Amino acid sequence: MGSNVKNILLISPYNSRKVGGIGTWSKSILEYFSSGTEFKIVFQNTTNPIRNNLPRTKIFRILVGIEDTIVVLIKLFFNLCFRDIDVVHYTSSASMALSKDRIIIFVAKQLFHKKFIIHWHFGRIPELALVRNSEYRKILKIIKKVDASIVLDNKSLYALQAESCQNIYCIPNPITDSVIQAAKNIDAVAIQKDRERGVVLFVGHVIRNKGIYELVTACAQCDLVKRLIVVGPYKQEDKSNLMLLAKIKGDSTWLDFRGELKREDVYDYYKKASIFCLPSYTEGFPYVILESMAFACPIVSTDVGAIPEMLSEQSGVVINPKDIHGLTFAIENLLHDKSQADSFGINAYKRVMSCYSVESIMTQFANLWRLL
Repeated sequence: MGSNVKNILLISPYNSRKVGGIGTWSKSILEYFSSGTEFKIVFQNTTNPIRNNLPRTKIFRILVGIEDTIVVLIKLFFNLCFRDIDVVHYTSSASMALSKDRIIIFVAKQLFHKKFIIHWHFGRIPELALVRNSEYRKILKIIKKVDASIVLDNKSLYALQAESCQNIYCIPNPITDSVIQAAKNIDAVAIQKDRERGVVLFVGHVIRNKGIYELVTACAQCDLVKRLIVVGPYKQEDKSNLMLLAKIKGDSTWLDFRGELKREDVYDYYKKASIFCLPSYTEGFPYVILESMAFACPIVSTDVGAIPEMLSEQSGVVINPKDIHGLTFAIENLLHDKSQADSFGINAYKRVMSCYSVESIMTQFANLWRLL
């Protein structure tokens, strides 16, 4: 390996059998820089095989967190001792992981004197800045200890800059190559003609903070909704509760649970649905929004994380979280006014292809690594 190659220790989760958030981002990074000559990625996978995507009890999370910390530290010591690492690029979702984050930063910065980037993969920083709780204070302390911090949206960037934090960068997530390949021959105008009228699509974990209860209630109140397709892992308790909510329409046959599917199997749903809806309470930078944009699907989502920026320029409808009335109105309006829905879908397609390409986003990471 030549001396001009910079070794980046990427500490991030990735599970080839699962999709979503940080794991999808990790896959994009690894694929893009796999054949480069300027940077070599040394990957330290933080995925815990016993962790489930669905939420667990607080005690369970604490025990898994302790195990995670021990395993991550062992691997970190190995990589820093036996690999010629130049920069540590570490992903974090904050919350209960902040104590682990501080230990990892201490080891990398104080013991091994490595340049350190912390990449915040969550979208609650603006909300935390308002309440200024202990989690937010810990985040600010961590930012002062590292060489650079990355956030996913401009609201988070401005909130931290207001605290006089230095070396803060806003870099969004890119659309994945697999989606680009699947959507590259899409005619954003023509595809609108083939959409199934009255079909609403949800893709994600079927849990309360994804807004699924509000979505089922809103769709049940809207006569124009003929079917709500729910793609993603769920607990039987949630499915039963949602089926009961669905009976507001008279029966629950219109609510269609498809379970967890392979990512490529979801693409046809994006192509056919009248609306994609993600009414989450909190998000960072949801890949399902990027994917629905890539297939020119009209979108209704919430004013959380990076979503308002993703759907700017008339690329979708943004409502407040937990606002059933606003959600119902947005769905009704798009199903009633197909020309407006088509326009949103076409604008979304153009925006994702121009602003969130792999090439443009990865160039931003490369530029930051060069600086350190």
